[in-house]
Amino acid sequence: MNIPVVAINVYSVPQGKEEEFLVWWHELKETIIGRPGFIKGRLHRSLQPGARFNFINVVEWENSNYSQAYERNVRWMQARLNELEVETTPALFAVASEY
Repeated sequence: MNIPVVAINVYSVPQGKEEEFLVWWHELKETIIGRPGFIKGRLHRSLQPGARFNFINVVEWENSNYSQAYERNVRWMQARLNELEVETTPALFAVASEY
């Protein structure tokens, strides 16, 4: 059984670096879209001023074996996030309930 997985990353982007983060994100997004198993993704931006985690990315993948590739992607992305001084907490999830 091939169970879809959801990659959820929360980002704390320092004030003043939001636009630079978004430029980087849109470039990165193009490489994610082309990967095998990609279903869909959304980057969310907080409407609450001063939120600790001001961006949340949710990506759905059709292949439950994606975890190894996911780990490589996180390490690759971390270098650029460090340059932007972005704190991130990535994790993989399986759907527990739909409504």
